[in-house]
Amino acid sequence: MDLGRDVTADLSDVNKSELVREGARPGLDIIFMAAIFLASCAPLLLTPVIPTIDFYDHINRFFVLSNLNNNEFMRENYIDNWSIIPNIGLDLLFHKISNYIDILSSAKIVSIIIFFIIYSGVSFFNCRIFGNVHYLVNILLIPLLYSFIFTWGFANFLLGLGFLFWGAGLWLMFRERLLLATLVGAIAAVAIFLTHGLAFALYGLLLGALEIGFFWARPTSLRILLGRMAALSVQAVAPILLFLLSVTVGSGDGISNAPEAVSRLAGEGKLAARLFEIAQYRLHTVLRVAEGPSLWFDAFTFVATLLLVATLVRRKYVVIPKVIWPAILLGLILILVTPPAMFGVGYVADRVPLFLALLIVGGMTVGRLVSGVDRALVGALMLLVVVRISYIAYDWRWYGNDFREYQAVASQIPPRQVVSFINVKLYDREHTARRCDMYGPLLISLHGQASQLFAIPTAQPIKLSGKLLAGLSDLPKHIRSSPSATRDYNSAVLSRIAEQSHFDYVLLCNASDLQHAFPDGMSLVATRGRFTLLKVR
Repeated sequence: MDLGRDVTADLSDVNKSELVREGARPGLDIIFMAAIFLASCAPLLLTPVIPTIDFYDHINRFFVLSNLNNNEFMRENYIDNWSIIPNIGLDLLFHKISNYIDILSSAKIVSIIIFFIIYSGVSFFNCRIFGNVHYLVNILLIPLLYSFIFTWGFANFLLGLGFLFWGAGLWLMFRERLLLATLVGAIAAVAIFLTHGLAFALYGLLLGALEIGFFWARPTSLRILLGRMAALSVQAVAPILLFLLSVTVGSGDGISNAPEAVSRLAGEGKLAARLFEIAQYRLHTVLRVAEGPSLWFDAFTFVATLLLVATLVRRKYVVIPKVIWPAILLGLILILVTPPAMFGVGYVADRVPLFLALLIVGGMTVGRLVSGVDRALVGALMLLVVVRISYIAYDWRWYGNDFREYQAVASQIPPRQVVSFINVKLYDREHTARRCDMYGPLLISLHGQASQLFAIPTAQPIKLSGKLLAGLSDLPKHIRSSPSATRDYNSAVLSRIAEQSHFDYVLLCNASDLQHAFPDGMSLVATRGRFTLLKVR
């Protein structure tokens, strides 16, 4: 898809005699890109509820924020907490969506919008480097939409990633007109920062690495490089000022708790074991950068895709030019050194592999198919993508019956109750057990109850209050350990709820996994499938 002037003049390492581009067909290319994207949305459209971990917390937070003014019961348990936070892009854009669209459709629409912004942003970035977008780039983007990070539900970060690549594409478009590029980049930087702070940091690092890449691929005077770096630093001024005014700057752990953790583990003689554990986990996040229903499937498709792309690179059908190499090297380093938590936000390092994968795909230039071997390799890549999306869609269909059983049990709760939702089989986030994390927040929007939502002051524009806050504050602190320890913990939570007077009901998912019987002070109301409803007497 030809979008006009590009920066291929700087790509001195690309042998244009070996990379003969297909003829430009803007209309057909746009239609084909749109068709690929629409086909990629099939898993979202074939399930009533998207099996994610945190995503429905965000969607139901939008619902609460849009209904606080006209719902007294909500005001008893939730308070809006709008402030400058580098994590509120979706809240600003979509907190009114539930006024017009039902909550289940809202979740799908928000997901599709996030997918589209990432898909189009990386395509635009690729186009600004090479002058047009090859269909192979669009196809390789599809598995990355269903990423490890998406199924966790880190929605603001995903939206920020899409804006990041749009911003980088705009910088490439205007970089020869430095004043205009700086102005456009400064606006993009603020938008990215308000969407997600980590996305803003990656945006600045990406642009800096690209400028180093341009200087390396086609050396010019050092003065020009320094001038462009200075222009990039100007883009950071407004976001830094906003950050200093935000509540996030006062996060209790400071920038990161990594130095304290390293010191403590070293003193206990456990540092080496912990570093080995982290290395294993980070390899896991790389293998599952595009997440499917099982680890073996993700590992197999990851290795197969890597081998096929590497073979196409070796055959010079696919080229990743020098311009991109410094940014790729930066991404690899970040995977290794990024702390697990920063500014009160956890799982920070886990998000970097997705950024790197999108960068590699967006940094590819693809030539014309000139041999049967190339066609076979590209065909195998396309087949892998089709199999992956089909497998996800097939696996997610299971949640149709699961959701109906949830609705049947949750509908037994009278309106305006304070309900604790407990997922008894709560493994670590990377586990692929059938999820039910999305059902707790849906008690709020689908059934008019009050239930727990994320309400971190440095990350979300909402606070809990009333009986809900009192009930949650009175529960024992969860220490993540083995599944057996988790079940013991949930039995202790039930006993504590039975002793207090804050919660009216408890909705359990996977109650059969509890280590102990239901405590005295609770009566069974309904059970169906994985769901069990208890009334607190």
